[in-house]
Amino acid sequence: LAWPAATAAAPFVDPLIGVRGTLASSPSITDPSLQPFGSCEGLGIVGDPLPDGYFCAPYSLDGLSVDSLDLEFFDANGDPFLTDALDHDEGNSIFNAMQPVDDTVVRLFNQDFEIAALATVKNFVMFTGLVIFTAAGPFPGDVPATFVSVRAVNGVSTVPEPAVVLLMAASLAAAGVRFRRRGAA
Repeated sequence: LAWPAATAAAPFVDPLIGVRGTLASSPSITDPSLQPFGSCEGLGIVGDPLPDGYFCAPYSLDGLSVDSLDLEFFDANGDPFLTDALDHDEGNSIFNAMQPVDDTVVRLFNQDFEIAALATVKNFVMFTGLVIFTAAGPFPGDVPATFVSVRAVNGVSTVPEPAVVLLMAASLAAAGVRFRRRGAA
């Protein structure tokens, strides 16, 4: 009996994350698929230019007012970064706080009502989209996150629960059986 081979952990990095408005058309903020980071050039980001070394993953708000985002970051191999490897850049973010949800998911939000209300107004009026960005850590060999996934918006999960997926599959299978019976009659 052999033990399964241990998988190598994702390299420890300290990427900065933040959220900024953009005018670019992009995937919906409620899309949980992995979004690759790319250059921030030409995205029409609202506000001061981002510092050098930032990589961006733009999302469209689709008219939503965003009060909190749960994010999971991944390396090039699809391995998640641990939350303690992430640092929040408040100066470039519309959110002033970050907290871990679990070992691999962080939540960006605003701690007090006035700032939360201001961010909601800014999201609705100024920001037609959000840019989630990351920067490489300060040490040689540090790499930026390669992908990001929005796991929840305003506390509502963007990823279907396994039970919901099973229920949908069972419903589709039942509908298929009914359709075949009608066709045979």
